[in-house]
Amino acid sequence: MGTQGTGRKRNPIKDRSTAEDDTLNLIAREAEARLALKRAARAEAREIRMKELERQQEEV
Repeated sequence: MGTQGTGRKRNPIKDRSTAEDDTLNLIAREAEARLALKRAARAEAREIRMKELERQQEEV
């Protein structure tokens, strides 16, 4: 069987720089903001469709 190396194991939380954390947090916040805008747009479109359907039902 092969031998295992005795190198230092990195702890990604401790080794990650603050600048990298800040950048990743910014990316995550921007992505969340884009998703929130899409959800709001879908909700608005759904409301418009529902009003149109109600209007059509009243005509029948």
